[in-house]
This record gives sequence, C-alpha cells and structure tokens, in this order.
Amino acid sequence: MPDLVHRMIVVDDASKDRTAEILEAVMGRYGDRLRVIRHQQNAGVGAAIVTGYKAAIEEARGNDLVA
Repeated sequence: MPDLVHRMIVVDDASKDRTAEILEAVMGRYGDRLRVIRHQQNAGVGAAIVTGYKAAIEEARGNDLVA
C-alpha cells in the first residue's frame, strides 16, 4: 500500500477463492491501515461497494478523502 494511502477498507463478499486467506496474511503487514469487512453471504458487487463506502464515511474525520 503506498505511503500516501492512510487507510484501506476491503470488503470480502463471501468469496470462495483465497481472498480471505490472502487478506489474513497481509493484515499483519499493514496493521490498522487495512480494515477487512466480510459479508456472511454473497450479496453482489453493489452491496460490497455500499458496505465499503458506509464504513469509510463512518470512519472519516476532518479533511479525510473518501474515494
């Protein structure tokens, strides 16, 4: 993750591939700069985007950019 990125939120939409395993492996490297949200069941890409944006907006402070 580039230094200019303060925080990244990743939504795992109940993937059946190795997504959860890979995210677990990199979470230790990035600490609290990486937040992983997991859906219990697949709800589609639109739901994953909405979940991610809601989480980002809830965490945003001051002049934080949510993109």
